Amino acid sequence: MTSQFGNVSKDYAKYRDALPQEVFNQLYELGVIWAGHQVIELGSGTGIISRTLARLGAHVIGIEPSTQMIEQAESTVLEHAAGTVRYVCAAAEMFEVEHRVPIIIAVRAWHWFDRGKTLEHIEQYLENNGILIIINSIFRSDSDIARLTLDVLHNHGIETKPAGSNSNARLRRNGFPVDWFEEWEQHHLQVVAEWQYDYALPYTHDAWCGKIRSVSWLTEVEEEVRIHVTADLMGRLQGHDGVLHIPHQASVVVLRKR
Repeated sequence: MTSQFGNVSKDYAKYRDALPQEVFNQLYELGVIWAGHQVIELGSGTGIISRTLARLGAHVIGIEPSTQMIEQAESTVLEHAAGTVRYVCAAAEMFEVEHRVPIIIAVRAWHWFDRGKTLEHIEQYLENNGILIIINSIFRSDSDIARLTLDVLHNHGIETKPAGSNSNARLRRNGFPVDWFEEWEQHHLQVVAEWQYDYALPYTHDAWCGKIRSVSWLTEVEEEVRIHVTADLMGRLQGHDGVLHIPHQASVVVLRKR
């Protein structure tokens, strides 16, 4: 199950947000240390998280199947980083690297993978006692701006169901489908911690429209449709504050390989 994010790679690189610092603080409190460690990021996209981890001192291998996304990642200068980033064009289900690593992370990506095959690869490349971190983050659908945005998308005939395999989930645990926990356990991954974190992000009208153009719901529509959606959304935002504070929620699970 995939989405054509390469079609919106420029908007993705320009407008997609990083995770809030508090999430990394929470991971640090659990003993997750990035500095000096080799880290694999699965579904690294345009490198937003990979660059953040490199600034924290990690040496990151970003695994990403889209050449357009990697081109955007490699065109972005990595500044003020004690660590490094390199990208491998491959799917999470079939990547190859030179050695095992102590940390593997997937951010806003796990629901796009063939999870069984990906877990087999993780077993191969994650060190014993190593850490797998899976994070998802979404904008909450219950804010005024979110409801306005979803209304615009629906008016253009765009379906806004949960992305990837998230759409099949009936029961959730801290934001994740409950059957994922059973899968992780079957692959010798023990939950160390799990939580959700609510936060708000500021956007100009242009930046919010840019982010919406980059979401999975719009990756497979014609560019003309994305242009019309942007125009309609910009029009609907007139009269709202110039800086929008949009509620988001991050879901985090930390697992240890037994």
